Amino acid sequence: MTVCLFASLIEATATVHETSTLPQLISFAETNNAALHAARLRWEAAGQRVAEARGWPDPRLTYGYFAEPVETRVGPQEHRIGVMQPLLWFGKLKAAGDVASQEAAAALANYEASRLTVVQQVRLTWVELYLLNRSLRITRENVDLLRQLEAVAQTQLRAGGRMSPVTKAQVELGKLQDRLSSLEELRTPLETRMTALLNLLQGTPLPPATQLPTRSTALPDDETLFDWQQQASPILEALEHAVAKEEHSIRLARKEGLPDFGAGVDYIVTGPARISGTPDSGKDAVIAMLSVDIPLWRSRYGASVREARARRDAALSALKRGASKAISYQ
Repeated sequence: MTVCLFASLIEATATVHETSTLPQLISFAETNNAALHAARLRWEAAGQRVAEARGWPDPRLTYGYFAEPVETRVGPQEHRIGVMQPLLWFGKLKAAGDVASQEAAAALANYEASRLTVVQQVRLTWVELYLLNRSLRITRENVDLLRQLEAVAQTQLRAGGRMSPVTKAQVELGKLQDRLSSLEELRTPLETRMTALLNLLQGTPLPPATQLPTRSTALPDDETLFDWQQQASPILEALEHAVAKEEHSIRLARKEGLPDFGAGVDYIVTGPARISGTPDSGKDAVIAMLSVDIPLWRSRYGASVREARARRDAALSALKRGASKAISYQ
């Protein structure tokens, strides 16, 4: 497994070139970012739980062997085979499926929120690298200019000029060289951050950030932006699904206090009667079975309902807090 993981990292590294653009890096991060990949798998797992929650319980097969056969008129009863299918109370499966559906929808919204966060981080890191490269280029140009000025001052000094221009040029040159070293030290953490966002091996060459991301210069007004945020924010959407999930959990907890049933058949294998000529000798018996689960311990079911209500109230509080933050940004 380690070899496969290493091979996948090598393959991912080969897809990033020095000519890759920012949109290509964003697309690569959406596919390969480790945190985003985990969020996507959580969403897929939550989606599988929907079918699991809506599925019927497995039937139960039982077998009994009469150590001492029970004698009947038609012969001794020797074996007993039974099949029982649990039948849940009406609406239990639907309520459980609704809970799982809302959980899957919340996982999808959380995945989308993670995706937008990764895209934002890639863009921000790219911009910081662009500004760093620009600062380095300007600083190097200033260093070259000061070296030329220092050479001119040295020439004037040898011709009988003053020493102060040489000293001043050397001092300023030292400051710029210190600034150049400081700027160079900022490159490593930025490239490390970008490498982690892209899920690449450390030290992988990255494309140079040579231009800023393009954006539209026309922005809508604050009210329009706020409406967009309320409608499209994946975080608020995830919180809304969390509230809906707990509402269905309350309904499911209430139904858990209702009796479940079971229907089945028992087949009894009967041996031949000891008295020859007995009518129906060795005739097997078939018994139709019906079972009822008695929800006797009501305190447990009441606690489940109260727990679901508390989770619902906590989800509502989180939703209101998230909505208030959105309003404060307006």
